[in-house]
Amino acid sequence: WVHKHGIIHRDIKCANVLVMADGQVQLCDFGVAGIIETKFDKRSTVTGTLQWMAPELFEAHVAYGTEVDIWAFGSMAFEVATGLPPNATTAIDPSQFGNYLKQHCPRLEGDRYSSQLKDLVAFCMVDDPRQRPAIEMVQRHRYIFNSEIEYPTQSLSKLVNAYRLWESQGGNRQSLFAAGGAQGPLGDYSLPTTYEKEDGKFGIA
Repeated sequence: WVHKHGIIHRDIKCANVLVMADGQVQLCDFGVAGIIETKFDKRSTVTGTLQWMAPELFEAHVAYGTEVDIWAFGSMAFEVATGLPPNATTAIDPSQFGNYLKQHCPRLEGDRYSSQLKDLVAFCMVDDPRQRPAIEMVQRHRYIFNSEIEYPTQSLSKLVNAYRLWESQGGNRQSLFAAGGAQGPLGDYSLPTTYEKEDGKFGIA
């Protein structure tokens, strides 16, 4: 819906997805969203959270469209599967991050993950934005196509209820505020850094 209405979210990640009490899922925080008038329009303002940002956002002359959200969706799928976004534990200078991604395109490895989930991440995280699929193609990917029949979002309400019960009995998820998410270093409760590019240099927003 967002892409059909000419909107680029530009900060898709688990922290910006809400699971409601009834199990419905909502995308939130459109504070850095961009507008495009036609499918040929491109944006040049760079903003986002480092581990979810597409390689083209680090180019000297930036021009991008909705394909940056597809990369971020792949990063989010990676995050859901592992508990951390891609490259969360790799120390890389933001100015070199784009080159690093082109040489080390994130992939799910090992037999902990199904071949279809691995394929979904690889399908979205293609370093060349011209080869990246549109959201309509992602929706038809075999890992998620028609999945609402077998796995309705309403079933997530059980997780919400279980979490609320655990919380009412004294449970405390301080890791919600950790820089690396639930699997991040203990005691590190700084929020993930959002980067913006100005005059060819990256800075903290």
